[in-house]
Amino acid sequence: MNHGGNIKQAKDRYGFVIDDWLDLSTGINPHAWGTGTLANLVVENDLTRLLDTASQQLLVDSVSKICRAPVTLTVVATPGTQAGLSWMANLAPEGDAAIVAPTYTGHREAWTAVGRPLRNIANLSGAGDATTVILVNPDNPRWKTAFAG
Repeated sequence: MNHGGNIKQAKDRYGFVIDDWLDLSTGINPHAWGTGTLANLVVENDLTRLLDTASQQLLVDSVSKICRAPVTLTVVATPGTQAGLSWMANLAPEGDAAIVAPTYTGHREAWTAVGRPLRNIANLSGAGDATTVILVNPDNPRWKTAFAG
């Protein structure tokens, strides 16, 4: 799977100066925002360095609240989407797994790689008795949200 982040390969293919390139596929901006606004303060303190334990817990708690996650649901922060996909496929409990589709193909690829079946569902009501349900919000590629934050 070609997932981005291989800036040297793109440079070799298309011929550009790496320092002039902003690779949005990784979600990492080598030219962090400036100072002066609250949004910039958040970026400077949270998106240009690894999170400390307290900040990571605040992130997980905030996401849980915004998503209205029940206390029985585990929300985790990962060091990147690709790592999270692989971990989820390996660590999810045994049983039926469902994914609200369409979405990013990396989910299916990760589950297939470890021999786990993953069935497509159109919305959460199709989850039935699934032990694992994957919901990308907003979804990819349509940017449709499943609920308001």
